[in-house]
Amino acid sequence: GTNGEPLKDCVRAMPNALLVKEKERALFLRILFSYLLNESTYDEIVFDEYKAEEIEPVLAYLKKNRIQFSERRELCQQFNLKNARDEKQDPLTYLGKNVRHGFRRTLKDLGDDTHLEWAQTEEQALDILEDLVAFYEDKWVRREGRGSMFHSEKYTAFHKELVKKFMKKGNIMLTRLHCERFGKLACSYFYLDGNVAYGYQVGQRDYFDLDTSLNMKKLKLGFVLHMLNMRACLEKGLHIYNHTMGGFRYKIELSNEQSEIVTLSIKRNLKPHIRQALFDTYEYIDNHKKLSKILWFVRTVTQK
Repeated sequence: GTNGEPLKDCVRAMPNALLVKEKERALFLRILFSYLLNESTYDEIVFDEYKAEEIEPVLAYLKKNRIQFSERRELCQQFNLKNARDEKQDPLTYLGKNVRHGFRRTLKDLGDDTHLEWAQTEEQALDILEDLVAFYEDKWVRREGRGSMFHSEKYTAFHKELVKKFMKKGNIMLTRLHCERFGKLACSYFYLDGNVAYGYQVGQRDYFDLDTSLNMKKLKLGFVLHMLNMRACLEKGLHIYNHTMGGFRYKIELSNEQSEIVTLSIKRNLKPHIRQALFDTYEYIDNHKKLSKILWFVRTVTQK
């Protein structure tokens, strides 16, 4: 997972959407569920982490056809850039006093030459990814005594391939924060989908690597990185800066609204199939007299 869960070669995609034109969704869902619900081999059908607005047609279909399901909803913190653009305001003005003060104080400590680099080429993007991995790995080794998810060669190679592919399509955002005094400070990794930037990962230098004359408790590299990211996204015409799931304090502080991610689960009723399997076992044993000692047990179970 993106927060350094035990070392696993895993990928978690979010948020998902139905890649079907709106006018064709009703027909698509009818055909999809006609196939899925008549398929005898499934135990559970999961629509995993969909945008709330994208999953509504599925919810409506399930309710209309009285198909039992369970759902889980999770909040995503995000900043509405469109409103800031319409009102011709800097994103910083919408955030709390703590963020505004932390941003300005950190900028003052870092210097007026602090700036954001947004990858424009594949080589530049891979270079930023390499720094992000190094910062993130260092954090986990120092604080947790183990590597992060990027410790997996398979995991890191997967993201390098994604970067190469998505840079060509313009669906990825890799940024790096610099200043003359300290050099490279922090990196961010976002996916771009339509007018939305979805945060995937952030890596920043450990404060112990910086000048110890600074007040580390008041240094807010994350605030500076995200605020400069927001300003850059605003200039590029994006509408939403989405921090994705997780109720971390910094995500709440850097947001001015929320969106929902929904997971739906349709579980197959296994009782009839279990009962049939027991009866099949009973018939098999009954046809093999040598197993007569087991017959009594199976008959007792099936009768219950």
